[in-house]
Amino acid sequence: MYAVAIALGVIASAYTIRKFTRGRTAGKRSAAARLLSYKISLSVADALILYVYAPAQAVWITTFWWYGGDLLCRVYKFIATFAFYLTANMQFNYLFGENDVTETNRKKCATWDL
Repeated sequence: MYAVAIALGVIASAYTIRKFTRGRTAGKRSAAARLLSYKISLSVADALILYVYAPAQAVWITTFWWYGGDLLCRVYKFIATFAFYLTANMQFNYLFGENDVTETNRKKCATWDL
C-alpha cells in the first residue's frame, strides 16, 4: 500500500513542479508571480518529504529495523526534519500574509522571517 501511495505521489509531484515551472515568465513580478514562486517552493518542499521521508518510513514500518547505520540515520533525520520545518514555515508565512505585496504588510511580516 505504501508503494502505491509513494508512486502516485511521485507522479503528482513531478507533474505539479513541471507545470508550475513552465508557468514562470521573465519580467515584472506581480502578486500572481509571487504566489507562483510560493507554490513552486512548497511543491519542492513536499517533494523532499515524499522522496526522503516516505520511503524510509515504509521500510521502517515493514521491517522495524534501520539498515543505514548511525551516520546515515543522523543525515536522514536532519533532512526529514528540515523538510518538515521548511513546509511548516512556508505555510506559516503564507498564513500571515507574506505573499501580499503591500509595503506595510511586508514590514509587519519581516520580523517573522527572523
